[in-house]
Amino acid sequence: MEINEENQKKCVKVVGEIKKILELHNFEVVTDNSAKPYRERKNSISGEMLWFYSKASKNWPQSTDAKNRTGYCLFLRADEVFEFQLRCGISKIGYEKFDAVKFQEVMDNLNEICDNQGWKIDKSVTNSLKEGPGNSKEGMHVIIASEYFDSTSFDHFVEQLDIWNKNNIESFNKYKDLVKTKTATEIIMAEKLNEIKELLLNNHNIILHGAPGTGKTYLAKEIAKTLVFGNCKEKLSDEEQKQFNEQCGFIQFHQSYDYTDFVEGLRPKNDRDGKIGFEPKDGIFKRFCINALKNLVDSNKNEEEFEKESAWSEKCNAFLEEYYSDGDEDDKILETESRKSKFYISGYDDDSILIAIPKNEKKASLKLNRRDLLNALKKGDQWDSVEKMKEAIGRKIHHEAYYLFAIANKISSMGKSTNTSNTKPQKGTYIFIIDEINRGEMSKIFGELFFSIDPGYRVSYDELKKTKENSECLTTVQTQYANLQETNNDFDRELGISDDEKDNHGHFFVPENVYIIGTMNDIDRSVESMDFAMRRRFAFKEVTAEQSQAMFDNGTKWNNGKGEEIDVSSQLDNIKQRMNNLNNAILNKDFNLNSSYQIGGAYFLKFANYCKTDGDKVVDGDQTDAFNSLWTNHLQCILREYLRGMDNVDGDDGLLKKLEKAYNLDPEYKYNEKGEKEPKT
Repeated sequence: MEINEENQKKCVKVVGEIKKILELHNFEVVTDNSAKPYRERKNSISGEMLWFYSKASKNWPQSTDAKNRTGYCLFLRADEVFEFQLRCGISKIGYEKFDAVKFQEVMDNLNEICDNQGWKIDKSVTNSLKEGPGNSKEGMHVIIASEYFDSTSFDHFVEQLDIWNKNNIESFNKYKDLVKTKTATEIIMAEKLNEIKELLLNNHNIILHGAPGTGKTYLAKEIAKTLVFGNCKEKLSDEEQKQFNEQCGFIQFHQSYDYTDFVEGLRPKNDRDGKIGFEPKDGIFKRFCINALKNLVDSNKNEEEFEKESAWSEKCNAFLEEYYSDGDEDDKILETESRKSKFYISGYDDDSILIAIPKNEKKASLKLNRRDLLNALKKGDQWDSVEKMKEAIGRKIHHEAYYLFAIANKISSMGKSTNTSNTKPQKGTYIFIIDEINRGEMSKIFGELFFSIDPGYRVSYDELKKTKENSECLTTVQTQYANLQETNNDFDRELGISDDEKDNHGHFFVPENVYIIGTMNDIDRSVESMDFAMRRRFAFKEVTAEQSQAMFDNGTKWNNGKGEEIDVSSQLDNIKQRMNNLNNAILNKDFNLNSSYQIGGAYFLKFANYCKTDGDKVVDGDQTDAFNSLWTNHLQCILREYLRGMDNVDGDDGLLKKLEKAYNLDPEYKYNEKGEKEPKT
């Protein structure tokens, strides 16, 4: 239909009929452009745009133009069908083409109505990573078209629209409120994080895999933040950072990493007399699980019990600070009651208290278990004898009791603390991230933990309680160095295993509040070394190169490698186009590669290292040298590795040169998303 005076009059008449129909169904027209052309395109006619909203829902905050609007829009098209648009969001001009299907609560009923009426949804799934017309930034955009347009069919449509509006307005408003404060990229990232978070919570162990540079490690940390704090915080306060460090562990596997680093092993120690020896030390994952276990147990205690333990813990800390000595201070010398053995505190940490016994020729030093001391303190203010101390800590005969008794009496004489700054903790989520998990030799690192990390063998507090109260058998493992443990460890104690059961020490299990996230590159040759026993204990989630482009929108100020933030916004579209075309080219059959070999967004962040700048901004203009440096120093080397062994890699007509031309957006080397070369325009 041409844009002419006759058709414009026809359109104005139809628009008038539509406005009456809308008013009958409690919709209000905010504004219309019937007096002027909307767009002079072959599929548009003059005066076809109406903005309207439901009076009951009060969706639209203003009545000027498209900015900041939430409501409906109607177009009349040249093929005499109507086009209805549901729009929601905040933008500079226009609305971003957001993936509306993801807003499932709104879309389900709308899809059903359209199917029943023979209407079609022209566009509801659109590319949210690309900006819409007018540099739009966020919002939702759904387009529905009927097969025929006349006032009767539209009247019926508005009836259905009114029903849909009433049924879904609560969900619609929820989405509207969301996009007022979040960009579309943030919404997509939040959805991605929630999707992976739910996968992790349901499976306990996941592996994020994909092409290099897709931000898998970054994503793992963002998921951890979401689980620890309930949302993905951009910046953490000092207190939040401390909490995050406690609840999120991180390690990167490599070929030399082994069981003694991860679980436990013998580590050298220097005695005070100068002799070098070895002692068992917990590895990073075992220590992490001990902290998670403590949280699991403490969070299930009643308030009175926890406050009592916290008070004694603070008194113990105060005592250790006061009586820590290098051995030269007489006023810090302690003495056992019965044997009159003199000793002093030579060191301590969260788990142990190290004492020096200068006149003991057989044992000049001794390590005491700090948990034993606290267990004894909370059972009474004073003890009549060492024998009662042995009972308090669960030991019938043990020389450590003499020293613990002396320390406990000293702490008790200082007066019991009635105030504590600690509050009972909530049950926390503990996330352990294993970067490059495939690069380690799994059997050498995990050993018997293959069993423990299985999601089906996570141990809950209720299981621990039943085991301790009823001596029920809970399936756990004993670590490889269990025979060296003279006392019960944290896991033994929670299982109800006493200190005297020496042959039964050294147990280990993974508490139910521990979750593991692994990351790995699909193209890494070490992927093949991960056996099926390990793979079946993890759920796998791919992070694609396309998804990694979302990291560009976390902020246009990129680090240039010198600690400076450079605003690259003027070159962002160019960077995205080069990345997309290069990755599309990689899918072309000429290169015999696949999506696992695409280049992730992290590589393109290096552009900030080479670009021309004016202050903290990229110069808007020719940045050929910067893009060439990015290619030469970062992209070319990895692509050459991909193509190794293939024929015709180098040369002016070689495979590497073709990829370089695709990266440089050569008109003869434009590729679509399927990897097919597009005709030159």
